[in-house]
Amino acid sequence: SSMYVCNKERLTHTCIHTHMYIHTHVYRYLLKQLRLAKDRKNSVFEIICEQKTFRLRNGVSFHFFTSQVPCGDAAIFPQMEPFPFVGDQSDPPGCMCKCPSSGGEKFDSPPPDPRSQPPMHSNKRRKLSDIDSCSIRGGRGLEGLIDVHRTGAKCVLGGPQDDKGQGFAYHTTGPLRTKPGRGDPTLSMSCSDKMMKWNVLGCQGTFLSTVLAGPVYFDSVTVSGRLFDDKAIQRALCGRLSLLENLKPIQDSGCSGGYKIHSPRIVHAEVPMPSELSYSEQKRLAPGAICWCVDPPMHEVIVQGLKQGANTRIKPGRDSSSSLCKQRWFEEFVSFASELKLIKFPPSFTYFSLKAETEPYQSIKKLFLDHFKTWIRNERTWEEFQLDKAVTSD
Repeated sequence: SSMYVCNKERLTHTCIHTHMYIHTHVYRYLLKQLRLAKDRKNSVFEIICEQKTFRLRNGVSFHFFTSQVPCGDAAIFPQMEPFPFVGDQSDPPGCMCKCPSSGGEKFDSPPPDPRSQPPMHSNKRRKLSDIDSCSIRGGRGLEGLIDVHRTGAKCVLGGPQDDKGQGFAYHTTGPLRTKPGRGDPTLSMSCSDKMMKWNVLGCQGTFLSTVLAGPVYFDSVTVSGRLFDDKAIQRALCGRLSLLENLKPIQDSGCSGGYKIHSPRIVHAEVPMPSELSYSEQKRLAPGAICWCVDPPMHEVIVQGLKQGANTRIKPGRDSSSSLCKQRWFEEFVSFASELKLIKFPPSFTYFSLKAETEPYQSIKKLFLDHFKTWIRNERTWEEFQLDKAVTSD
């Protein structure tokens, strides 16, 4: 809508998955820790006085935990036993579900023998026949079925596409994908792809790279629950980077600023999520998110990109915008950088122009995008906005 276009800096992305909301919280946590280090207080960072930059203290590491396999390439792996679909499904393992082909009734006993049903074929949503889809999601029967877990994440146009054949031949592993969802098509990359990007550029983001001596990587990625395949996750988050040979000369030259191809440890925590947190009887997911963070403290409910209760008929302002939107993050970073007097801001600058000046981050990012040529990039117009009230250094 026009509201989204005119006031994009005040909106959060409505298609962001939990993995990406967490990433925004990481920015805020790192910034708080940088402020503590600047004031010589207890922090995970220490200041390098002569450079006016910061580095992680010895023994400090970051670890990523998720209760679900990241959507996209990491969600494609052999289905050795009948688990539910991954990526964008809401039914938990072993749940009672409706089977359209049997009249919509619920069942809690083994479904009909799939061998008596028509062969598997593709359809608009699950690419399997209704009975096979329900049987697999119900977590019962179908012993000996050879297939792969399906993801609703679609391959990016212009790159390799899914073969959509039978069983293992349905998906193609490796291509970039966009996030799955039941609403309007999204232009956001899948969680697997964005987490892969962190293993080159770090999780600190563009702005914080200007005040850090090197990138911040996650030392481990832990996935809980029964749906897990370490080889698929390793392939999606790290394996696809093995061909990024154009980064090696920069690493060897010593001019990379600490950037590298990072391989976090992949861990499986076999602890399923409580059913009340993983299952909903709604046919459509609510267009909102509950966002909370322990440090720094924050709790918000975001609906359609704005705080819950915001008047969508007027231009979004500070009271209606989320703490996670780009405008608020822009303000917080500029305020901190001004205190450090590390960056001399021009009289007029935008979110986009400030990002474009971050080196060597932008050079490493260019190498990454030169390799993954079909990566969907934000239009410049979405980031050409200024601070509400300019905050610049003297």
